[in-house]
Amino acid sequence: MIDADERKIGIDKFLLVNPPLDLAYAFAKVDEWGAFQNRFGRDKSQALVAKALGIVESFSKDNRSDLAVFDKLAKALSVFTTEELQFLIAEDLQALLPELVYVTQGIHD
Repeated sequence: MIDADERKIGIDKFLLVNPPLDLAYAFAKVDEWGAFQNRFGRDKSQALVAKALGIVESFSKDNRSDLAVFDKLAKALSVFTTEELQFLIAEDLQALLPELVYVTQGIHD
């Protein structure tokens, strides 16, 4: 509401995600999915992350109000197996965690 009035950030839409009810379970899943790196090996894991980043970046300037963009993105990401997607989700969460903790501490301070 503050940004809608002051327009300092410029966010028009928000997607709010509630934390999981069982944080221990969620962290165990992230750890389990992150452990796929051991099975894939370092080189394949790095290649998966690079490929996923390339796909996401190729859509970064597209109009997000165009639903066809999401269809194309979904098709591009469909090249990954379920385990590879789980690994990529875990990698993303682990990469973002320090920033999330920092922002959360700033809000609470």
